[in-house]
Amino acid sequence: MTDLVIETHGLRKEHRRLRGGPLVAVAGLDLAVARGEVHGLLGPDGAGKTTAIRMLLGLARPTSGTAALFGEPVPRRLPRVVGRVGGLVYHPAFHRGLTARQNLLLLGRAAGVRRSRVDQVLEQVGLQGHGEERVRGYSVAMRQRLGLAAALLKEPELVVLDQPTAGLDPSGIREVRGLVRDLGRAGVTVLLSTHLLAEVQQVCDSVTIMSGGEVRRSGEVAGLVGRYQPAGVRVAVAELDKAAELLRAAGLEVTRESRTHLFVAGPPDPSVVTRVLAEHGHFVRELIPERPDVEDVVRRLSTAEAPEGVR
Repeated sequence: MTDLVIETHGLRKEHRRLRGGPLVAVAGLDLAVARGEVHGLLGPDGAGKTTAIRMLLGLARPTSGTAALFGEPVPRRLPRVVGRVGGLVYHPAFHRGLTARQNLLLLGRAAGVRRSRVDQVLEQVGLQGHGEERVRGYSVAMRQRLGLAAALLKEPELVVLDQPTAGLDPSGIREVRGLVRDLGRAGVTVLLSTHLLAEVQQVCDSVTIMSGGEVRRSGEVAGLVGRYQPAGVRVAVAELDKAAELLRAAGLEVTRESRTHLFVAGPPDPSVVTRVLAEHGHFVRELIPERPDVEDVVRRLSTAEAPEGVR
């Protein structure tokens, strides 16, 4: 029995166009996700993440290359392992005229899942008070939660999530991230597609960074995106010019960003900024870390050498 739950080699997907050559959605994806690992597919919109997931779940046929789940080639032998897989693809579809509970009961009946499991997953995703409401009245965030509940119905060994926090408010995002962490701790393998750098840093063990359908880097989070610390901090203080002078004297690189804020390049230790200013009677009104976004990370990775241990 293989220790790799997901394995792809040279996976490629092209779309035909009326004019010009084919549009390449995914170009040569090599992916290896071990049992019990939480692996992130990170990249901006249009990077090829959803297409890759659709090929893994048998929803799209690759143009070339190979893919396997639990050692079984997909899509050819997907029926052998589909019962061990739960998937949430962006914008999940449900029967809008039925309640959430009715939708899940239908899915559970088809999968041979006990009825009591429906109540468990509704509670797991925070919909326990909305099970009797028709899906047509659900918000985007509630439908996303319902999609996550459907993915968990079969108590799968592998959960594939395509942007599971899309449309959620900050509280919902925290809950889903906590759920992903809990799945990982329970030994469930998770493949998480996202365009949010913080999501990967907080819940994933390893990451594959994609852009334009291609893999830019792959490796452990701590050795890859974890090294991208805050680019600096924005500081609001009453006397900007005097504060900037004091911070420069302490060896920090400071620029005046606006009429109300300084920017201290870094990554500086925020406690150093506040201590230097407080010692001279200047008190910080606001201190905001400015972190790189995923586009910035992709750009920097595309032009830099991979660090040791990163493929």
